[in-house]
This record gives sequence, C-alpha cells and structure tokens, in this order.
Amino acid sequence: MDKAQHSPGKNILESVQLGDLPGVGMTIIDGIVRTQRSRNTPPAGKVPEVVAK
Repeated sequence: MDKAQHSPGKNILESVQLGDLPGVGMTIIDGIVRTQRSRNTPPAGKVPEVVAK
C-alpha cells in the first residue's frame, strides 16, 4: 500500500487523513503474491514488483 497517485498528501497516513483511499499495489498472503494492482482503488504512487520467485 502507498498513497494514491495525485493525492495531495505527502505520505499514506496524510493521504488517508485527508479522506483519500490508499493505493493498493500488491497483496501478499503467507509469502505468496495473491493479487497485483487493485482495480477497485486508485493506483499506488510506488508500484511494487516481484524480483525473484
């Protein structure tokens, strides 16, 4: 999770305090990537990437 793109907040906490939804870039459960970028939330400012499997 990160602040949503184009949010006036400087970080995720400030963004949420201003009423914006956080941007979800990836969901990891038990060390396994379950989802990539969310289609239901704004895009995250920093997009995570998988570097090794």
